[in-house]
Amino acid sequence: MSQKTGNQSTENLIKTLTIGNYVYFKVKGLYSSSENSVIVYNISLGDTLHLCHKYNQESVIFVGRNADEISYQYYDNSPSLKMLREEHETVDATNDEGFYAQISRKFNFIIPFFEQGRYVNNLIAKICPNNQRANSLICECVGDEYVGIHKYVNRFKLYDRHSDR
Repeated sequence: MSQKTGNQSTENLIKTLTIGNYVYFKVKGLYSSSENSVIVYNISLGDTLHLCHKYNQESVIFVGRNADEISYQYYDNSPSLKMLREEHETVDATNDEGFYAQISRKFNFIIPFFEQGRYVNNLIAKICPNNQRANSLICECVGDEYVGIHKYVNRFKLYDRHSDR
């Protein structure tokens, strides 16, 4: 895929994320060459893989958290979408640096968990001060057992200042 085609696919992905009321951050990535990448918060694995395939993204890293453990799943989308690697590790949440992970000898990445994660957490806390309600909404945003409109409404309740909570 040419860089121009890749950039257009990423811009189309960003339009969909905006319309879908996802919280995302544009970041510079380095795959085979410098590229525009996106970090999306509170998205399900199913939705992640669907968007990766729909917008012809070369690859995706899905990061999930369970208590103190972080899991990474690396999916390649050429020629078809398949998981190539999965890792699990414990994260020291007291470390304020961007979290670095290496999935293989040739593939590593940095996830800016703390700075952008704090922003997302603060946004949710302001909009939805009831922590239990916020956790419930997040679970329903990332649960693949829920349909798209249900997830959209929950993202709206989590992130939109004018929503009816």
